[in-house]
Amino acid sequence: MGGCGSKTAAKAARPETDAPASPAPEYDAPTAIHAACNANDSEALGEALRKAGTREATNQAFMTDSGGDTALAVAIRGGAEDCVAVLLAAAPEGTGGGAGSVLSEGTVKRLVQLARPGTGDTPLHVCARSAANVPVSVCCRIVKQLVAAGAELGKKNAFGNVARDVVPPKPVEGEASDLKDVLFDETGEIRVHKAA
Repeated sequence: MGGCGSKTAAKAARPETDAPASPAPEYDAPTAIHAACNANDSEALGEALRKAGTREATNQAFMTDSGGDTALAVAIRGGAEDCVAVLLAAAPEGTGGGAGSVLSEGTVKRLVQLARPGTGDTPLHVCARSAANVPVSVCCRIVKQLVAAGAELGKKNAFGNVARDVVPPKPVEGEASDLKDVLFDETGEIRVHKAA
């Protein structure tokens, strides 16, 4: 896989002043996996996963940064769909790694269902919210990857919202309705699960 697509972020309007814009704070990545996802660099991510090996890569995949984000959440927030694909390219169970990743199918399934402490947001909630900064078309493709890896569309967060409920009304690019449509299952319904 090549490098991840360019990081898309909404540019905040700044009033005309003589003061220079303050630089964004540097990201303090707790792992090489987080750093690669933050940089939207799928090649560096693949290399970091391989270097870590199965056990350490699994530990790092569940590790959170100071903001409470796993590497998967960092990739989703940045619209790094190639990085999401690398993280979700599970090796078949019992192989100890393979062509796509060193993370097992079971690890990937747990990762896409992981609820953030406090809010209960799953990676699908993170993806839905990220439409404020990431084009809807990218969010839709990431949602499809997450669902294919085992994410549950009807899982509620701590506030009783499914991912579809937290799509911003005015995304940075695209239509909110397009993302909401992808957040339904193939029957046009959501199987709702209680928040944990």
